[in-house]
Amino acid sequence: MSHYFLMLGNLVVLLVNCVQVESRDRVFKNFDQELVSHFPRNEKGMIYWSTFYPSANSGFSDMMNAGAFTKHTYQFTQEEISETILALGLDTIPRIIHSDVRCIECQNDDNKESSIKCLGERGPIPTFYHERQNLKIESKFLSDDFVLYLIDAKEGIYLPEYALIKDKCPIERWAHGYSRGIAISNERKLAIFWLEIW
Repeated sequence: MSHYFLMLGNLVVLLVNCVQVESRDRVFKNFDQELVSHFPRNEKGMIYWSTFYPSANSGFSDMMNAGAFTKHTYQFTQEEISETILALGLDTIPRIIHSDVRCIECQNDDNKESSIKCLGERGPIPTFYHERQNLKIESKFLSDDFVLYLIDAKEGIYLPEYALIKDKCPIERWAHGYSRGIAISNERKLAIFWLEIW
């Protein structure tokens, strides 16, 4: 009987892994490949991921004008973190720490909801809302043990019109654009790879 449960358990794990990899591959197809080129291409060490890419055919108006994002959280060894930093040339770009970030509230066009935008010295960065929930971080931003590497941020239109965020935000220069990078905590042995488009 115990062999039956062991086989059933292995089958469930196999199915979950297959669905996760297949879904994750589908995520990458939604985004410009150059914008997700810094993400690992295998699931080894991945513990969590969140993504959103609106569909023009969804029929849900609340999914429109919300931008798009994908973020993948990995549990890495210290050696893997060092390898990632070197492989992506992160050691050559300035680090962003918590105290360097300012976050502001932006009112949406319908005046019903507001969103938070965070800005580092070189451009916008995510608020990491889902990741903070998952990691049980109660502050409005990632905890101080995370260092952010903003690989690239550009202003401009990188989504179809129906998906572009429309809010009244004081950061007019960054009304539309994208931000991509990695947040690393040596203390937690975590790396969060991100791409956000708005």
